[in-house]
Amino acid sequence: MITPPTFQKPLEDYIAFFENLTARSLPLLDRYVGADIRFSDPFNTVSGAEQMKMIFEKMFEDTDRAKFRVIDSAWGRSGNVAYLRWVMHALPKCRKNEITIEGMSEISFGPDGKVIAH
Repeated sequence: MITPPTFQKPLEDYIAFFENLTARSLPLLDRYVGADIRFSDPFNTVSGAEQMKMIFEKMFEDTDRAKFRVIDSAWGRSGNVAYLRWVMHALPKCRKNEITIEGMSEISFGPDGKVIAH
């Protein structure tokens, strides 16, 4: 029998937040991430929740209909690390056609259940 990791509920909450992320819901990010989160994507590497928010604010400024969908997840052996496979759809304001980006993120949780690295 497989026992779910300690951070199963925080992971589910984080996924739900990202799948429903909008410019209006972005201020709620602090509920899910630690103040000193390390966030990295192909274009940015930042430290801190406020810097992470700025990245997503810019995304919402530059695109219409940006939407993430997590299509799979798995736990690492350490118990506090999860891997998310996701798809993002968005319509850049400078283009006429929607773009689709597929990616994978490694998510680490701190003892309080907040994400400390993404």
